[in-house]
Order: sequence, then structure tokens, then C-alpha cells
Amino acid sequence: LLGFAILSIEVVAVRRVAARVGSSLEAWTAVLAVALLGIAIGAARARDGVPRSTRARRLAGGVGLLTLLGLLDRAVLDRTLDGDGLPATIRVFLAVALVYGPAFAVLGSLGPRIGRAVVGSGSDDGRRLARVSMFSTLGALVGTLATAPVLLPALRSEAVLALSAIVAVGASAIIGRGPLRRFAIGAAPAIVVFAVGLALPSALRSRPPPNVDPSAVRVVFDEDSPYARVAVVEVEGEPAQRVSRLSIDARVHGVVAPHAALPPRSIFAGLATAIIDRTVERTVERLDAPMLLVLGGGVYAVPRAFLATHPRGRCEVIELDPAVNEAARRHLGLHGDPRLRVVEGDARAELASGGGIAPTFDVIFVDAFGDVSIPWTLTTTEFAGEAKSRLRPGGTLIVNTIDAFVPGRFIAAFHETLRSVFAHVEVVGATRDDAELQNFVFVASDAVPSLSGLTRATTAGPVPIVRYPASEWEQLGRRVGARALTDDFAPVESLLGDVVSRTMGR
Repeated sequence: LLGFAILSIEVVAVRRVAARVGSSLEAWTAVLAVALLGIAIGAARARDGVPRSTRARRLAGGVGLLTLLGLLDRAVLDRTLDGDGLPATIRVFLAVALVYGPAFAVLGSLGPRIGRAVVGSGSDDGRRLARVSMFSTLGALVGTLATAPVLLPALRSEAVLALSAIVAVGASAIIGRGPLRRFAIGAAPAIVVFAVGLALPSALRSRPPPNVDPSAVRVVFDEDSPYARVAVVEVEGEPAQRVSRLSIDARVHGVVAPHAALPPRSIFAGLATAIIDRTVERTVERLDAPMLLVLGGGVYAVPRAFLATHPRGRCEVIELDPAVNEAARRHLGLHGDPRLRVVEGDARAELASGGGIAPTFDVIFVDAFGDVSIPWTLTTTEFAGEAKSRLRPGGTLIVNTIDAFVPGRFIAAFHETLRSVFAHVEVVGATRDDAELQNFVFVASDAVPSLSGLTRATTAGPVPIVRYPASEWEQLGRRVGARALTDDFAPVESLLGDVVSRTMGR
């Protein structure tokens, strides 16, 4: 029970912290450090002088109450992470220590008590302690292997945290050999949270979009998948003007009007669609029936716009998270279109195996990158080579990234990566502000990209896109010492360290 509780809380804590921080490296480092430190402190402070039943009662109440503190992690993490004057790693550590440190200390104090319970004066005490260690490890394995793929999708993160607390309270009650009433009192707060987490998860987690009247907002989808927390918040109004917002973890991924003929084109969607259309126009012999592969579904704005513009075109989408697809089908206007095929799976694996997608495409568009969430497997020369092998002659790989040109360490490395695989690489954007986070869209092909005079559609009319001269990329590469990324060398989170520190607690 104790091993399960500790590891299950660790997994959920990393999920929730990473969503606020944006870096799994920072999240894992902080949570593991706090867990080990808290368990050590709890074990060191265990005392023999208090009666066993009294200790168990205190522990039971402490574990239950600390669960409630853990569920308030959003407010504590946001306030701590927003602090200035300290390095990002220190801020993350302090935030995790405030939220989860007490819980790990309480759990750590149970270990010595279990050891004392099995040690007598017999010659097999060592074997008994070994059995305790073995069962603790088995429970930890269950907590590790079951939490993300099974418990989170079934119960959601709030309920899993509460379940872990209930299990820990049960462990303390068993050690103290206390009555059932003692267990019920200690577990009561966690049981309440467990019930609310199952029935009304949005009451514990979701919040309305900024600058929107809360009374006009309705949470219509809120699920934990094995990969992320996926939520859809609907801003109510007339059906034609009703807008839905998709969030993946703590980041807003996109906004659509499900009842409109076309989704409203964001700055990014307008830019991506303009580039794809221009690229398709270059392939004259397949102008009437272009083939597009999109890696990353999200709100499906780009596939829908592409199919509306090219009635005879076909689009295939590889989306990793089944919860994202379910949200899109139920609440984001993704209806059955015979020209659109959705494959659930890992983009890199599906691209390499090819069993579930068409053999070749005119355009491959990568829309799986966020500002701080970039799967490194889609950034390497090996991936670029696999994508190139799936392109028809003259085909184009288009990748949307987010970074700031200053310092620009990630985009400089990614530029070098694509240049090592494709003959021509051009980078464009919607606007330009070198000190701010921007969309950088990489257009890579063995044919010369034809992007001159390209505009993107806006409500005010067509607006020219921003093109970055090749000379600036040469200068940027020299300034940051850029080198191509490979499957053996892809320190993406390190390269995005500045971006992560900017967006912490957002």
C-alpha cells in the first residue's frame, strides 16, 4: 500500500507540475528530489515514544488533509513559479516542496514503523525486512505502471491523488491496528475529494478563459488521458457565434466555432493554410487531388481548411491522444468526412512503419509542437529523412515551431537539422518581434520553395507573411553554436530553457 501510494503520487505530481512548468525535465527533477528528501526527513523524524494507535491516528489525519493541500497545487505553483530573482530550477523545486513535500514526509515516516512492526528477536528478522522491501517494491511497480495508462484515464488526476491518500491512510490504520472508525475519520477528506474528482473534475481543475464572463462558460469535456489533461470549454451564445476552446494540459491549443462552416482562422492557421496552398499549387499535375499528411490533430483547423479549399484533396492525420480526437468529434465540429482519415498513434512510429497511412504525400505538415512541449523524436535528422522518404518528388515538409529569435537556440539547431537533409529550407512567420515568442514555420524541400508575394488571410484582408533571409540564419547559427539534432543528440528541453522560464505558471 505504501509503495503504491508514493509512486502513484509521484507520477501524478509530475503530470500536474509539468503542465504548469512546461518542461518534463524540470518537473521530474523537482518531484524526485522532493520525494526523496521528504521521505528521508519523514523517516528520520519517526519516534518510538508515542503509542502506536496515536501515531496511526495522527498519520491518518495528516495524510487525508495533505491530499487537500496537494489538490490546491495550481494556486501555489502559479504564485511560486511567477516569482522573479531565482533560477527556474530553484523556483520549480520550491513550488513542488511547498505542495508535495509534506505529503512525502508523512509517507516517509510510515516506513520505519512498518520495519518495527515486523522486527522481533527471532533469527529471521532480516528475511522479514527483505519481504517488506519486496512488497514495497511490488506496490511501487503497480503505482508506476498503472497510474498513467490506467488510473488517470479512468479516474482523473484529482481522484487518483485522493485514492493514493486513502490507500496511505489504510496503511497507517493497519500499522496502528486501529478501529474502522479511525480509518474513516482520517480518510474522510480524501474520500470527499475522490467523489468530487470522479463526478465533477472541472470543479477542482478547470477555469474559464480570461476576459470571459464565468456565467457564460461551460466545461463540456474534461478528461485525463494517458498523455495529458484534455478539456473543452464552451463560451455560450447563439449557435453560429458559439466558440469552443481546447486545452491540452495547461496550454490553450486552439479555438473553433463548431457550428460555423469553417473554423475561425487564427494567425497561425491562416499562415499554415497559405503556405500549404502555395506549396500544393506548385505541383501542377496533382493540383486537383493533393495529398496532405498532418502530424498532430488538435482542433483540426488546418485539415478542415485544406479540405474546404481543395474539394478533391485528401488528408490524413496522425494524432497520439485518443482524448483529443474524442473531444474534437464531440465538441469541435470534427464530423465524418470520407476525405479525412485519422490514425491514432505516435507520429514517428506511424511514419516509419507506414502500415496505417498512405505511402506518399505532396505535403507533410507537422503541427505537434507547442511553445514548451516539443517531442524530440520529431526534431532529428533521422525523422526528417523518414519524412522525406514519404514525400512525392518535389514534395514539401512544413514544420510549425514556437521560439524567440533571441536567443533562438532551438530554432537555430532545427534549421541546421533540416538543412542537412533537404536542399532548400526557408523560414516564414506571421509577424516579427525578435524578443517575443513567435511562430516560425519551416518549409523544407528538394525543390525551390515559391513563397514570394505570399499573404495570409485576416478579417482586415490579406497580410504579407514575414520571410527570414538565409543570411540571418547563418548569423544566428554562428552566434549560438547551432548543430544538427540527431536521435543520439536532441537536448530539446535544454535548448528551450529560456522559453520555459518565460512561460512558467502561465
